[in-house]
Amino acid sequence: MFQSKFSKGLCFCALIIGLFFLFSKQIQNIVVKSNTQKFAIANYTRTDVKENSQKSDQVTFDFNAVEPISTEAVLKAQLDKNERDYPVIAGILIPSVDLNLPVFMGLANEHLLWGAGTLSETQEMGSGNYALASHLSYDSDALFSPLSRTSPGEKIYLNDLNNVYEYTIYLKEWVSPDATHVLDEVPGETIVTLITCGDYDATNRLIIQGSLTAVTPIDEISNDLAAAFY
Repeated sequence: MFQSKFSKGLCFCALIIGLFFLFSKQIQNIVVKSNTQKFAIANYTRTDVKENSQKSDQVTFDFNAVEPISTEAVLKAQLDKNERDYPVIAGILIPSVDLNLPVFMGLANEHLLWGAGTLSETQEMGSGNYALASHLSYDSDALFSPLSRTSPGEKIYLNDLNNVYEYTIYLKEWVSPDATHVLDEVPGETIVTLITCGDYDATNRLIIQGSLTAVTPIDEISNDLAAAFY
């Protein structure tokens, strides 16, 4: 009888483990989307953003230390969420592909699981080359996965609760992982650069760049744009 119960216990454990691996991607997607909404710019105030913008000395900007997205990483970050600081400084919106994410200061792994992160402590929104990175998710609608569906001419919006910065996409290309020139300043131009993996093996990078076409005070944006962020 003991052996029978033991065998049934092993079968039950094997079943649970099998179900976890079978649905791990779905679990990962649910947790990611839940936290993306939790850290949306709509849940913050100008004071919050100002304070978070001053935390550059408390975060990492080491792009080489970024780890691939995985269910294990997502669940670990979820369990540790209350013990970490999440310095949200903006929101990014690309209406044409339904991309709406929080923007965090820095490139901490746990930040990139829920949104986009800044690549440099000195970059300023609406100035120079403002670069952001995030993961390619197994969910085609999560994180920076929708970038693959963008096209030149479409709009990118950044919202820091003071202004909304409108950029128009002019470049979409896949480059090698060591193509750091995409982060260079472009003389006479104000641009945004979005970076994600071009495939799940991270053999290349997808780069989206847009030029600044308008800066609008937050109180003057259209109702439709305000609704899209909030």
